[in-house]
Amino acid sequence: MAINLERVDLKMLRVLSVLAQTRNTYRAAEQLHLSQSAVSRALSRLRDILDDPLFIRTAGGLEPTALTERVVARLPELFELLEGVVEGNDTFDPLAMSGEMRIALGSPALRSWGRVLTTHLAQAAPNVTWSLETWRASTSGEILEGGVALGVHFGSSKWPQALYQQRLGRDEYTLMVRTDHPAGRRRPTMKVFERYPLISLLLPDWNDHENLLESTLRSLDLMPKVALRTDNFTLALDRLRHTDELMAGTMAVVQQESDIKAVPYPAEIPLPDAEVVACYPRRLRNSARQRWLVALVAEVITPHLN
Repeated sequence: MAINLERVDLKMLRVLSVLAQTRNTYRAAEQLHLSQSAVSRALSRLRDILDDPLFIRTAGGLEPTALTERVVARLPELFELLEGVVEGNDTFDPLAMSGEMRIALGSPALRSWGRVLTTHLAQAAPNVTWSLETWRASTSGEILEGGVALGVHFGSSKWPQALYQQRLGRDEYTLMVRTDHPAGRRRPTMKVFERYPLISLLLPDWNDHENLLESTLRSLDLMPKVALRTDNFTLALDRLRHTDELMAGTMAVVQQESDIKAVPYPAEIPLPDAEVVACYPRRLRNSARQRWLVALVAEVITPHLN
């Protein structure tokens, strides 16, 4: 069968790739920042061009056909080739950049550095529409697909090797309480977790189901009372300000909140490294534009880290 490749564009192939991953037009549209009807139109055009249904609707979602699986398997190679050609252009100029560029940050990072980072980015590339957003469950995949240009989060061993994690610095884990909290006068003992409930902040794609402090306490055979479990950082901080509850946080967050106080963890709590990393596809490590973007973000964030 002869295929008219002039009718195929990269947006269609992006839609095909994300649909194969999500098996759902609504979730694909959300990940691609398109309307659901736009995704359906792109799929319809590809079906016509390739003369194949591409997906079969089942009770479990959209099931890719054999042709879709073959095409999708080769798309990363195609995208990498095209990105290599573009990124290899030595005439890269931030002032000439335009269009939209998305950067995703974990919710504590977005609250701590989002305002300053927005100004810094706009000054460096004024013709770009900068989109700063909270890191979501789909973000690591969107970075690898190219929809998100850069992510900033705590490092994670669960992300795929294809997602490169470049160290920006080390934050310091701490307990957070309101400034006049009774437990804030001295370093607490383990009894503090029996006396005061926890606010458990969940960070999508990093600790989706249980906060790091929760899991650490359970590993020490302590069953903490969790008063609130949420992925809304603003809500968690608001509750912290008005209760005697405790919340796990970092020094970078405390530095930005005048009515929140840092309290050291009890000595018995083993603290992992709080490495803050910039995340992007490993294949773009030598990209001039990617190096520029990471350096730009690091100028804002790194001075607040160790």
